[in-house]
Amino acid sequence: MGMVNCLYCGESIADDMQRCPKCGAPSHYQKRGFRLGARARLMLLFMIVSVASLIIAIWLPR
Repeated sequence: MGMVNCLYCGESIADDMQRCPKCGAPSHYQKRGFRLGARARLMLLFMIVSVASLIIAIWLPR
């Protein structure tokens, strides 16, 4: 576990923390992979685009 400086306030924080404990800014040095909720938003976007494409394909004249 390394230490990095917060980009906003300069506080020294662990590189695996999600937010700075001093200012609450998100850490840009996370090693956890996806941010919380990012996968769910991506799946929702994919589903919306799929449904819209299906509606347009059915609606267009053949």
